Amino acid sequence: MAGMLWKDIFYMKKMKKTLIYIILLFIMLSAAGIIDKQYTLFYLTIFFCINLSTLPFSYDSYSHWSEYQYALPVSKKTAVYSRYLFGLLIFGCCFVFQALSAIILSLFFQTEIGNTTDFIFIQFSILLFVPLLQAILFPILYRFGSEKGRLYMVGIIIILFGIAGFLSSIMETEHFSIRPLSLFTTMFLLTAVLYAFSLFLSIKIEQKKQK
Repeated sequence: MAGMLWKDIFYMKKMKKTLIYIILLFIMLSAAGIIDKQYTLFYLTIFFCINLSTLPFSYDSYSHWSEYQYALPVSKKTAVYSRYLFGLLIFGCCFVFQALSAIILSLFFQTEIGNTTDFIFIQFSILLFVPLLQAILFPILYRFGSEKGRLYMVGIIIILFGIAGFLSSIMETEHFSIRPLSLFTTMFLLTAVLYAFSLFLSIKIEQKKQK
C-alpha cells in the first residue's frame, strides 16, 4: 500500500508550476478586491484539495496504469484503500493549511473574526466539504473513468456548492439559528458515514471490473 500511496504523492510534483500560477492568480484577485482577503486562502485551500484529490485518477488514465497495476502483488481492495488514504492525507494537509491561514489573516491582515471558537468551527465545517466531495466523486471516477467522470464531477460540484450557498443564506436569516459546534458535529458525522460507504462502494466497483 505504501508504494501505491507514494505513486499518488509523486503525481503532485507534476502540478508544481500550475499550483504556483493559481496561487499568484488568487493573490492578484485578492489585491484587486475581487475576492475578500478574509477568505482568499480559504478558497485557495478548497480549490487545491478538490483538484489534488482527483489528480491520481487523471494521471492513471493518461499513463494506462490500470493495464498493468494488478500485475503487481496488490489486491484491488488495497489499491482502493491507498487512494482513499491519499484523499485523507490531502484533507489533513488542507486542515493544517487552513489553520495556518487563519493565523496569517489575523497577524498580517488584522482580520476581524468575532468569536474565535465559533469562527474555527464554522470554517472547519465548510472545510469538511473536501472529504464529502471525495466520498461522492471517487466512486464515480472508479465507475466511469477519468474523462467521463470529470464531466459528472463538474456538475456535482456546481450542485453541491449551490446547495451550500442556499443553506448559508437560510442560516443567515433571523429566524434560523444553529450553534457552530452542532454544525461541525453534524457535518463530521455525515462525512464520516459517507466516506466509509464510499470506500465500500469503490471496492465493489473495482472488484466487479475483473469479472
